[in-house]
Amino acid sequence: MVVLQAGPRTDIRQSATTDRQALRRALDACAVTDGPARIGEAFRMAESLVRDVADAEIHLFSDGRIPDADQARPNPKDSFVFYKVGSDKSPNLGIV
Repeated sequence: MVVLQAGPRTDIRQSATTDRQALRRALDACAVTDGPARIGEAFRMAESLVRDVADAEIHLFSDGRIPDADQARPNPKDSFVFYKVGSDKSPNLGIV
């Protein structure tokens, strides 16, 4: 698994690993930003990382308020799973 954080820029929080402790540390190290999430950029980076991986899956955790959603189209060959967190009707809040 790889952990990416989409914000004003996309950061690799954990490169490919099967180490669950390292993945958990990477998730714990993610911090809320007050800038826009550039989901299109994050998808392009995720797809470049899994280009040669059979049965790759891309998972997105978001409230759905995605300003560049038109650029956030996963490659049809990749499995895409969206997890809605919070509401797209309320102001953005940080999860701490």
